[in-house]
Amino acid sequence: MSAETVVVEISMYPTRDAFIPAVDDFLEALNAVPEMEVQTNAVSTLVYGPYDHVLDTLKRLMWEADPSGIFVMKIKPRADREIGRYGLTGAVKE
Repeated sequence: MSAETVVVEISMYPTRDAFIPAVDDFLEALNAVPEMEVQTNAVSTLVYGPYDHVLDTLKRLMWEADPSGIFVMKIKPRADREIGRYGLTGAVKE
């Protein structure tokens, strides 16, 4: 991909007891979006793709998600798709 790519590491923390359905719904919606690579591990989800598309999608999906959700993100602009086992390790493209 070009320099217009991004890797985002995102976690959702619903603040209610029945949090698993809220997280599952968010992940299902995220995985249904074309033109993005999505990898989920035990604590976060990594999203890779075109910068504007990824960030616009996350903005929309966070707004539509369970209102009890708190989101934590790490954003690596101009990233090559180098996603490590434990999280974001995107390298800057020169």
